[in-house]
Amino acid sequence: MRPTGLTRAEFATALPEVTSSIKMEKAATGDTVVVRAPGPKAQKIGFRDGDVITRVNRNNVVTADQAGKALANVKTEPGFSIRLIRDGQTGWMRVNFSDATPPVVKAPEAKTPPNPPSRKRKVKKRRKNPTFE
Repeated sequence: MRPTGLTRAEFATALPEVTSSIKMEKAATGDTVVVRAPGPKAQKIGFRDGDVITRVNRNNVVTADQAGKALANVKTEPGFSIRLIRDGQTGWMRVNFSDATPPVVKAPEAKTPPNPPSRKRKVKKRRKNPTFE
């Protein structure tokens, strides 16, 4: 489940629509956080009607308020992941912001071994063979 990239501005304008479509519903396993009737902006993010949100990034979501707050806090990150249950199957939906700058990864500095102490080789002087006349 990977929707197209959004800019942070598009996400910020879609956030009120997304949070208004997140509802609390009773289920056989207890209360669940469900997306109901998502508008076009919420659909662009990747939500579908009936999605059950269980996590936003690494934060468990138990109430609709928690889901809204967790989504509002991801504006500063390069993207976010949502764990949800869709059509009875659990999966992750990753949303990457298209205007996010990738983190700069520095290459590790190559460690050069210290120069070994110089060894002076003793060179034997060769004697010239005596020439006989």
